[in-house]
Amino acid sequence: HLALQTRLTFPILPKDPPMKNLRLKTRLILVIGFLVLLVIGVGFLGYKGLNDGEAALETTYADQVLPLTQLKKIHGSYAVTIVDSTHKLADSAISWDQGRRLIANARATADREWTAFNKTNHGAEEKRLIDDAVPLARTVEGAMDRLTDILQKEDREGLKAFTTTELYRTFDPFCAKLDELFDAQSKEVAAKIAGAERANRSTSATLLVSILIAIALAAVLGFSLVRLAGDLAVLVANVQKSGLQVNTSITEVAATAKEQQ
Repeated sequence: HLALQTRLTFPILPKDPPMKNLRLKTRLILVIGFLVLLVIGVGFLGYKGLNDGEAALETTYADQVLPLTQLKKIHGSYAVTIVDSTHKLADSAISWDQGRRLIANARATADREWTAFNKTNHGAEEKRLIDDAVPLARTVEGAMDRLTDILQKEDREGLKAFTTTELYRTFDPFCAKLDELFDAQSKEVAAKIAGAERANRSTSATLLVSILIAIALAAVLGFSLVRLAGDLAVLVANVQKSGLQVNTSITEVAATAKEQQ
């Protein structure tokens, strides 16, 4: 019996691999979970960047680009259409009806665009310039009323006098202030574009770093999976080896018992 006990030996499997595999499983879960969160974060940053960019474009168009168009139309109506038509009427180059129509349409356009311009959002510099332009605009309106009266009366001499004495004296200061407003709006557009470019670079850098982190974690995950596969292969080999040793020991025990009989 002592001989049997001595020969019947069962190898004990090492306990480290299962514990090691358990710790590896935990690490894999953590890495995969972090990757999922990172992917969600990258998607959120991309979505937020698109929304912020779209909102910035809409704001820039509504508050800076559109006012530039409005100022251009106002300036063109007074400094080009009305002035040119007044001179042509004074020189009898166009008919009274045609002159009245051109000047009335230009005044309506200027009034409409000026009202719309004042309804948009303005910065501190634009508000200061608008405050300066308001009394000049009232002076222009008064001059336009006198011009309209002259056109209705078809008073060519009165029109010539208006052209030489009042037209430029009232129009030039207002148009000069419109030019200042145009320059201020252009600077605002440039500042908004620069801010959008900075925000875009920041978002791109954040996304790039996040992608690099995701790649690194994916590499760690792949390495861990390969390592896990190797540990599992070793574990299976140990189990198979233990089974073979058990079978061999049982065979030897049976042979020894038969000899003793």
